[in-house]
Amino acid sequence: ISMDTKERATSMVDDVSKLAGVDSEAFQLPVAYGLTREQAREWGLYLSTGRPNTAEPAVFSEPGLFVVDGAGKLFAAATQSAPFSRPNIEELVGQLSWARDNKYPARGQLKE
Repeated sequence: ISMDTKERATSMVDDVSKLAGVDSEAFQLPVAYGLTREQAREWGLYLSTGRPNTAEPAVFSEPGLFVVDGAGKLFAAATQSAPFSRPNIEELVGQLSWARDNKYPARGQLKE
């Protein structure tokens, strides 16, 4: 999900489909958009302002990755304060598969 408008989110999906070498009509990537500042803050995302003379929005959230388990509970979360250092998706899928197969619990649950 992003703070992007529908138009900007759709454009991103088109760009990704071209990079993947897949026809944009056949490329099915659901993307949620329209996240508000307040919602971004609730998720713990960092907010930034766009750089002058660029296509960046006036205000936007930096990347966040949230993995929700089958019961609807948060299993893992990662937020970034910059647009780089995102997790490698292939590695992440492998690690999550291992965690599922080995019944590895979510961590960071201690509340004091």
